[in-house]
Amino acid sequence: LEGLYRDDITIDALKKKGDFGIGTFNNLDGEMIALNGSFFQLDLDGNAMPVDGGMKTPFATMCHFQPILEEEIATPMTYSAFERHLKLVLPSDNMFYAVHMKGWFQKVETRSVPRTENYRPLAEATGDQKIRHFKDIEGHLVGFYTPSFV
Repeated sequence: LEGLYRDDITIDALKKKGDFGIGTFNNLDGEMIALNGSFFQLDLDGNAMPVDGGMKTPFATMCHFQPILEEEIATPMTYSAFERHLKLVLPSDNMFYAVHMKGWFQKVETRSVPRTENYRPLAEATGDQKIRHFKDIEGHLVGFYTPSFV
């Protein structure tokens, strides 16, 4: 993705590749979230706005989400405790997994990069990112477990 922040892949075309995932939009214009076939743009203020099928993306990680297990987490835990817990419940820590969490969260941190020009170094572009902190919020977390060797 380094410096290549535009492509001609539309959200409508991406929907054929999956209904669940993460990515970005052309010119790094916010974070992309796909959940249950609906696509959203996370803006600089942390708001998730529905997107038009004609919007384009240079990068996305997608799948057709099929849960293989469900796990209820009844007590609050830190991110590092969650990572340890996840490794205990996943069938293998050597595979990639799509992870969807729905619930009430004590703390959530989001980040989003402002729209930038193509070919700008990624380290420079992410230096302008905005980080938002939310407390006591209900919602969905969408992501992927990646093995440590990758």
